Amino acid sequence: MINFSEKQKTNGVWIAIIPTCFLSCLVSFQEMKPLADDWKNILPLLITILVMTALCVFMFKFELKTNYTDEYVQVLYSPFHWKPKKFYWKDVVHFETRNADSFSEYYWGWGIKGTRKNRAYTAYGDFGLQLTFKNGYRLFIGSQNKVELERVIESLKEKIE
Repeated sequence: MINFSEKQKTNGVWIAIIPTCFLSCLVSFQEMKPLADDWKNILPLLITILVMTALCVFMFKFELKTNYTDEYVQVLYSPFHWKPKKFYWKDVVHFETRNADSFSEYYWGWGIKGTRKNRAYTAYGDFGLQLTFKNGYRLFIGSQNKVELERVIESLKEKIE
């Protein structure tokens, strides 16, 4: 009986850098007049600060949960998925662990990336499980636990063959 679960968080440092840089640029180019003169001059800056803060809080909630069993692999990428997605082994024609280049293969970065026919769910890093389905759909599921995932996949290959 195979049961391996993994919970991954995104690397918050990189997520925070992008909005912070954007906000720094905005502040440096914003003509700051005294508040008493005109609120219309500072209102766009305040709105931007609120939006960027909300975005940072939202991005820190990103979490990839995977669960591998004898029947399926289950993926939940919160806050984007409301319920877990199950991918059944009976629908898979090929699977292997491998390193993927998240930036060139899946359009720059981590998260839910790719196209309708070639999708990736990653939180951080470049190691994971590549699945190829009977209908041609390809799915890459990232993992931070290389040793355990390789052990699980070897057990699955023995059971299937």
